[in-house]
Amino acid sequence: SGHSAPSATVVSTSGERSALWASYEALHNVRRLEHGTRWMLQLRVVAKRSGPNKQPKSRIQGHHMRLTHASDLHGRYKMLEDVEGEDFDAWCITGDFFPNKPRNLGSSEGEAAYQLHWWEHKSASVLRRLGNKPAITVDGNHDFVSLGALLQRARPGMVHRIRPSGLDFMGVRFAGFPNIPYIAGYWNHESGKDVLSALCYEVFEEGDPEVLVTHCPP
Repeated sequence: SGHSAPSATVVSTSGERSALWASYEALHNVRRLEHGTRWMLQLRVVAKRSGPNKQPKSRIQGHHMRLTHASDLHGRYKMLEDVEGEDFDAWCITGDFFPNKPRNLGSSEGEAAYQLHWWEHKSASVLRRLGNKPAITVDGNHDFVSLGALLQRARPGMVHRIRPSGLDFMGVRFAGFPNIPYIAGYWNHESGKDVLSALCYEVFEEGDPEVLVTHCPP
């Protein structure tokens, strides 16, 4: 394309595994330093467009974005302190942020109320740890309320919820979704193959991302 590729550095705090995926054949020059549940990766996001006249959407040549990625904390929000003192531009939070109430598998009754009650008691502490950084978010299957929606109310204009149709954030095009393959029907966002196929089509044909952000591999 003749354009310099944008790049992103990601510091990841994950309770289980990372869920940040570069779209198409976009992941190059990966450097991973692993220490417990904390990762650092160097990502070069290389846009791939179909057609002879398509150009990358990143309009800032050589643009470098440094993200802190958090996923699968399941209520362990104090892990956000693991990146205290790091220099970064924004948070990328990709689901399963909330704890789940003790229950028998097979029932999701009362989960949303439980998580909202938790948020009412923990929100001030969570917001303090997030600091004044903007955030992009996608929910997970354990989230029965949307962290992105709650953060948008608390910090208007600073939080962007990833969607299949895509969004431009700090000069890079992102798209994605919270849906996961069907498990047993009691987690949120469980979806069959037809739904996931339709979402993937929407993401890549309409969202046209340089970075794909999901809770788990589609």
